[in-house]
Parts: sequence; structure tokens; C-alpha cells
Amino acid sequence: MKQKHLDAPLIIRSIPTEHDFFDYHHEERFAEIRSKMRTREYTVGKTKVAYRVISHWDNNKILPEGLKNVSGDWRKFSLIEIVWIEVVKRLRTFGFSLEKIATVREYTMRWNKTLDSYPDLEYFVVKAQSSAMNPYIMVLSNGYADVGSLADIELSKASLRYNDLLLISIKGILEGRGETVKDPKPLIELSSEEIALFSRVRDGASDEVKAKIKNGTITEIESSYVDTHPARFREIRTKTKKEGMYGSITEQFEKGVQKSVRVTKRRRFS
Repeated sequence: MKQKHLDAPLIIRSIPTEHDFFDYHHEERFAEIRSKMRTREYTVGKTKVAYRVISHWDNNKILPEGLKNVSGDWRKFSLIEIVWIEVVKRLRTFGFSLEKIATVREYTMRWNKTLDSYPDLEYFVVKAQSSAMNPYIMVLSNGYADVGSLADIELSKASLRYNDLLLISIKGILEGRGETVKDPKPLIELSSEEIALFSRVRDGASDEVKAKIKNGTITEIESSYVDTHPARFREIRTKTKKEGMYGSITEQFEKGVQKSVRVTKRRRFS
């Protein structure tokens, strides 16, 4: 049964990614790498899948559409098609039927006759090899799928309305085949100063947290809390002195009676 096409992609790409995607497919400076990605030089033996299984997959519309345009012996694959074969192997491991895998192929291996390529997967394979981008093929249980960076997948999750996701790492596939890939960049990479700031915010001990920033770097953290229990006032003074605290203690009085103590701690970073 033919699957209904989605009105919109599952993964919403960021504007920088869209521009980079267009440049990759149209600028002359990428012509050499595009040619390399589209050259069919891998035999069936390189897939580590039995020839009869490849033929069975072909009969079940698992193999990429671009292979139909190859004259003569089509049993050679481009790197992009090899990556897809690896995806199929993983989906079978997860228990996907061939019919459902054919649906995944329809969404992730769209063939562009004009470009003579699979534009989406090709772009992300190249990015996995040459950049810190961490791209994945994202698959839903019904076979709907898309390919994109982990950052864009995270931003797109809200629109999926709590669907379970299967993520297949393109870097993992390439590395598993002995290809060189750049290490992925964490989605959020915090400095030690930023970690200290978030720790102050989340420890629940402060009523107010401030940070001084110079040239994008935190130079000082100031956290304050107010204690209104008279029995603890003396204890607070003793404790802060013993700790060698850098900061200040401000006492609040009403009609000569001490009502509160505001403790402000400061931490400077060199």
C-alpha cells in the first residue's frame, strides 16, 4: 500500500543549514566532493550483505531509486548508497519489516534526477565526514523518517507530539566502515564558570544570582540569600568567617531589633 506523503518535513532545518545545503549542491568549489560521493565504486562484497539478500531487497523496493538509472551491471554502489545499506541492516536489527523500510527509504533517499543524487542524505554524509555536525536518520514507528543534524532534531521534537524516535548515527555508520569523521560537537558546551553559575542557580540556597561578564566570559558570580530567623544570625556570622567567605553580610533592623541578615557571596574567576 502506498504511503501518504507528509505535508512538511519531520526535521525543521535551521536557516544556516538551509543555506549551506544549497551552497553544497550548487557551488563549483564542492564539485569534486560531489563527484566522489556519486561515483559507484563499491561492489556487493563491500556491503557485507549476501548477493541473494541484495536481490531480495531490490524486489521489495529497498534499494535506492538511483540504481535504476545505471546501465549494465548496477551491482555497484556509491558511498551514499552504501550508507543506506547500513541503515537497512540496522533497521532489520530493530525488527522493521521490509515494507516499513521501503517507507523509510522513500523519505530519506529521495532521488533527484537533475542533480543525479540523493541530495538530503548526501549532504549530511559529507557534513558527518568533514565537520563537527552530528547528523542522524530519524525514524518513527510508522516508517516516516527524515535526516538532519542532532541540533535540528532536538528543536523539532516539540512538533512530533511525544512520538518515540529511532536515531541512526551517520557518523557511526561511516566510522564503522573505516571512514574518517570529525568528532561531533556537543549541543551545549559549558565552561567551568558557566557550570559554576548554573550550580548556584540550581542548588536552591540562593534567592538571587548575578554574573559579571567580560568579552563573553563570566568573571564573577554573586549569590545572595536572606535569613529571617534570629536564632541563626550568630551562627551565620561564625560560619562565613570560618569558611573565609568573600562577600558581605548586611543586617536589617526595625525599631532597634535585628530582623534579617542578607548574605552575599562572591566568586571571582581569573
